[in-house]
Formats: sequence, structure tokens, C-alpha cells
Amino acid sequence: MDSLKKEMQNIKIKIDESDAKDAEREAKNTRNRILRFGDEILHGMEHSKEHFDQILLDITEYDKYCAEHPLFKNDMTRLTTQQIMRSYTIRWEKHDFL
Repeated sequence: MDSLKKEMQNIKIKIDESDAKDAEREAKNTRNRILRFGDEILHGMEHSKEHFDQILLDITEYDKYCAEHPLFKNDMTRLTTQQIMRSYTIRWEKHDFL
């Protein structure tokens, strides 16, 4: 019985490690989407309100992940996020989303 408990604990540890790797991979993918969206704005590409709304959700989830994982490198999106928010505000005020 002790052997079975130990094996179950080892399996749980491996699952937790796998889940952590998946979460980090998703955070990196989200970071890439945020940075790409920021680049598109800098290059004059227009976006729909729905596209902005999705990236704002991505930013929220990314920021939450970073807050929960302080060792994760997250400095790359701060200025990009500010630019996206400024662009969103301007588009909202002018009512000129794509």
C-alpha cells in the first residue's frame, strides 16, 4: 500500500510539473500575441473592436499569470500594453474601430 501511495505521489508531481510547463507555454504564446498586436498598431494596421477586446482579455490573463509567477520574465509587454491601451482609448473616443 505504501508503494502505491508513493507511486501516486510521483504521478501527481509529474502532472503538476506538466501543467506548469503548459501554463508557461500558454503565457509565452499570449505574450507573443500581445507583442504582435502592438507591432501591428505601430505599423498602422487597423483592428476591429472585437480584436481589441480579445487582446485586452489576453493582457488581463497574461498579467494575472505574471503576478502569480514573479520569476517569469514579463517586462517585454509593459510598454506594448500601454500603447495598446492608448490606441484603444483613441479608437473608442473617435468610434473608428475597423
